[in-house]
Amino acid sequence: MNLVQGDHVIRATATFTIPQPNDTQAHNGAVYAMVMPRVRGSLQLWANELPPANRARQTLPVMLQMVEALVQLHRQGFAHQDLKLGNMVYDRTSTGEMRVLISDLDRITRSRYVRGSAGTPGYLSQEILLRKTFDPMSPDVFAMGMALLQLAFDSMSSHDFRMLVWRTVVDAAKPSKVKQALVDLFGGDLKEGPLNMFTRSLCEQEGHNNDGEWKRRITAEELLTELRRIVNSGLW
Repeated sequence: MNLVQGDHVIRATATFTIPQPNDTQAHNGAVYAMVMPRVRGSLQLWANELPPANRARQTLPVMLQMVEALVQLHRQGFAHQDLKLGNMVYDRTSTGEMRVLISDLDRITRSRYVRGSAGTPGYLSQEILLRKTFDPMSPDVFAMGMALLQLAFDSMSSHDFRMLVWRTVVDAAKPSKVKQALVDLFGGDLKEGPLNMFTRSLCEQEGHNNDGEWKRRITAEELLTELRRIVNSGLW
């Protein structure tokens, strides 16, 4: 876990083994445990306590840190494979500023071509559900898009509505259909700049490769560039 570096990546403070002589599944008769630093809580819990008024503007600084955390992970060649608000935590600096950390790195991989299912319903991308061959960094971006939506809109606090958004986006799949689906779901609360950003993060490019591999969606770096542009220009 501590192979991953970065000021937005949580790091274990110690590791040790616990003997499990009667556990036939334990590797070498032991399980490995890590001591993690104390934090304030998950972004899921923090988001649940936010007031609904001007929610998107309140959370923009946190959104930036969330995407920066994913960029740090991807730059080092790792995909998370179970990204969600519940797997991102926060702490406070000595000056009281909020600091976001990406956590729960037990599923990270350096593989660029995988097939199968990893992650949590509500955050799983189309290529995972269709069991395509894909670069796991791409579903990370989809999951981040869903997490940002959840942070930006109070309506996403409802589990039923959040699952409706996820199923609608997954079924729409193509950019033009995803964009219209988001407009139908969020209406005028989703301005053009953020709408385009979410559309690019939540669906693949039009068409398919001849070898059957899924075409990539926007990368984490591109997502960060778009989000910074939106923040700096006041488009949200």
